[in-house]
Amino acid sequence: MGKQKNRVLGIRWLKLNGRLVYSMGTEFVPPPVIELVDRCPYPPLEEKGRPRQSWVDHLARRASNRGYWAPLGPCRTQLLALEKAQYKGSKIDGNTVSLQFLTPRGTVYWVFEGRTSLIGGQSFGGLGWSLEVSPGMENVVWAYYQEPLPLGQDFWYLAQNWGNFQEEALTKGTTFRLHPNMAWGYLQPFLFLAGKQGALLGWLEKPDPFQVEIQKMGPRLVRSLALPFGPGPHRSTPVKYWQFSSHSYADKWARLNAWTRAYDALASFYRAETGIQEGSPKPTYLWGIPSAQFYLNLLQWKKGLLKNPPKPWLQTFRTKELLELAKLWIPLVYLQSPWHSDLEHLKADRFLPTRHDSRVPKLEDLGSGHAPWEAEISKSIGGVPELKRLVQQAHLQGQKVILWTNLAHLSISSPRLLQNPDWAMWRKEGVPNDEGYGDITGMDLFGGYFDELLGGLTRVHRQTGFDGVWLDSFLTFGLAIDYRRHAPRSQMTRTLEMMKRIQKMGLSELYIEGVSLLGISTGGYGYEGTYYGGTPDKGEWARYLAIRGREYGLYHYVTDTFLEVKSYYRALASKGVIALFKLSQLQELEKKVPGAREDIRRSNFEYLSVLPYMQHRLLLGTGSLWQGVAWTHDRGKEIALFSFVPFDFPVTGSMKVRDLTEGRSYVVKGKLQTKEWHTYLLKP
Repeated sequence: MGKQKNRVLGIRWLKLNGRLVYSMGTEFVPPPVIELVDRCPYPPLEEKGRPRQSWVDHLARRASNRGYWAPLGPCRTQLLALEKAQYKGSKIDGNTVSLQFLTPRGTVYWVFEGRTSLIGGQSFGGLGWSLEVSPGMENVVWAYYQEPLPLGQDFWYLAQNWGNFQEEALTKGTTFRLHPNMAWGYLQPFLFLAGKQGALLGWLEKPDPFQVEIQKMGPRLVRSLALPFGPGPHRSTPVKYWQFSSHSYADKWARLNAWTRAYDALASFYRAETGIQEGSPKPTYLWGIPSAQFYLNLLQWKKGLLKNPPKPWLQTFRTKELLELAKLWIPLVYLQSPWHSDLEHLKADRFLPTRHDSRVPKLEDLGSGHAPWEAEISKSIGGVPELKRLVQQAHLQGQKVILWTNLAHLSISSPRLLQNPDWAMWRKEGVPNDEGYGDITGMDLFGGYFDELLGGLTRVHRQTGFDGVWLDSFLTFGLAIDYRRHAPRSQMTRTLEMMKRIQKMGLSELYIEGVSLLGISTGGYGYEGTYYGGTPDKGEWARYLAIRGREYGLYHYVTDTFLEVKSYYRALASKGVIALFKLSQLQELEKKVPGAREDIRRSNFEYLSVLPYMQHRLLLGTGSLWQGVAWTHDRGKEIALFSFVPFDFPVTGSMKVRDLTEGRSYVVKGKLQTKEWHTYLLKP
């Protein structure tokens, strides 16, 4: 730590167990900079007498502005650099050191503490830091800090992000850039580096979203962070830890297995902190949704252009597709957009510029099913009665049904939003937070919308018995900040409370849009774009090629991507799922690869048969060859084994082997000689 008179210049280097973690060479890493929000021009809804009309007027101005919000003016913010603050001394209490800074706005404490953790049997020792502000600084929002990591230390960067899995060698010749994004949404919420000289782990003590940017600057990899301040009169950031293990991770598979253990340890820690239970990804049917033609027919019938309404879609799905999915051993059926939404209303959003004659409905007049009006099952697709029948049949077939759910957004045409304009979330630029979608806007989960959504889910669950939810926009609205509040903070605490309450009502299947250690991660690979006419050799195909052969990166992840038999099997072996987008996707594959349907069915059956034993993952490989995956669990000595190529798998003593692929059993001693694309269950 460098000091000059009554100022702290920063940290020159950080070492853990003699290992250099970060350094600026002869320069100092400056102390954090904090951001405060002083005044925001919100909201017009607070005008006395006409709160609802004020919201309507604001939407009307949006329509006259070609569909863009008319900004009310940005918030006034202030940055305070602790490097320029007056240093008032330090206080030592056990293994905690607190540095005190006096700023023009109040007192800031930079607190350091030691921590040792046992992860996968290896000891990780290290140091954590946090910031705390004095009363009177409740409007603080972010703490900004940079961590420069010296290159050329044989470290590899491993990360599961939304739509990709990264394995990057951090050498002096590395070209590497990770653009600014939000951890817990788009990026995994921890940093993990591993190599022959050890492993480095960076993480937060609380599941709070934080912004990350990584870029190579000369001989260093600079990690720029924005840490959020939590609630309370003494607002503080979560403790940010650096921990190091000197255990050597000499090859690719050792590094990946170490990453898996770090993932498991942190996920277990956060589950204990939040009370959210663990789930396991299952073979999934992803895109249960009526066609655009269904809704066009519906709107034309409403206009008197068709004699009869379309047959309720939930009934059609139940009678034509549900049984076929059960035959494929697909136990999880995901219904997209089942709620009353813009799709049922011709030019539902009257505040969008109208580009077409709405007297004769056309396909381009349709709104979005992901722009819901309320937490009511759409009567147009069959409503509660048909959903109940579908769920009952699914349960008889051993399947579960999960519903797409709008975690924290509504259509801007929603009558419920017009009745409750205070539910809307606002950005610091002076506009409602719509994340660029245009037809929806984010909801503040600290307000009345929280109980509105939870009440709707509770009611529909009681009526139908559905099994779980997919929380849309977890990675955006679920983590966002409502700058209308005096003490702005991320609403992730309310998002996690929502997830906990959902599980408590008996909804065991919990999926989120984004990358998280809580709930099953989903999305990001973009097959929806290809399905609806996108160019497959562009982004979607490139993302698939980047994960093909590296499906271990889909750990606890259900993804939307291209379907190939071997890739599908490797994903399941890794405890990830490449979801079946539509049945037509499998039919097209069968035409190209005869027998593919049976291979997919068999893979699902084998995975579900050994899933109860899949707790601790061990990737097996030699050199660059990925041989398979072995799984153990704490309740017994059984081993689930997936083999991609023939190899010898060592066993202790004699073990009974159930070859699930060939349907036969036998006993081995000392080793099991595996066959390619085979699944085994070994028992003592």
